[in-house]
Amino acid sequence: MVALAMLCFNSLTAQTNKGQVFMGVSTAFAVAGTGTDLMGIAFTTEKYKSNAEGYEESDPDKQTSFNLLPRAGYIVVNGLVIGLDFTFTLSVYKDGEYDDKWTETLFATGPFVRYYFPVDKVKPYIEASGVFGSSKSKYEYEGDTDEYKYAVRSIGGGVGVGVPIGDHVTFDVMAGYNSLMRKAKKDNPDNNRHVYGSFGFRFGFIVFIGGGSNN
Repeated sequence: MVALAMLCFNSLTAQTNKGQVFMGVSTAFAVAGTGTDLMGIAFTTEKYKSNAEGYEESDPDKQTSFNLLPRAGYIVVNGLVIGLDFTFTLSVYKDGEYDDKWTETLFATGPFVRYYFPVDKVKPYIEASGVFGSSKSKYEYEGDTDEYKYAVRSIGGGVGVGVPIGDHVTFDVMAGYNSLMRKAKKDNPDNNRHVYGSFGFRFGFIVFIGGGSNN
């Protein structure tokens, strides 16, 4: 995001005018498997230790996770943004003692609408969004493999403020509510599902590209 801002410095503006392109990355309130990382990669190890007589320490459990949550939009009239959110996550867990492996992947996309109120120094806004997609869990153990596929739907919204960083980038903070539904795609005749509701904060960076129009 910093590199993009530097490359486009001459054509970027924090004004939310018609015709500008809206690009950014942000956290998610509650999407299964995403955690709360803004955008990044994490490597984690876990060891169990004991002073019990005869205890032999096994290899550590290992977990690798990758989260990418970009968004892009277009300002259709001054202050009104319509766009798409994209969510991709990957999490891999490996048991150090039994060599079992668990992998979870998720991809979802959906629309968002944001309206900026016409205030000069900071940019208060309201937003509504929803993503729809699927996730897959894969378990590998003792030479066998089990796979489970789920449908994912997340709908939410809130109020926030964009704080300008220079003239072309804003740092976003939004407080809101999110509802997440997750259900198995197969062998689910009764439509069993998990539904989560959460209040929370969402953070992100936004870059505005193009001069836009004041009309």
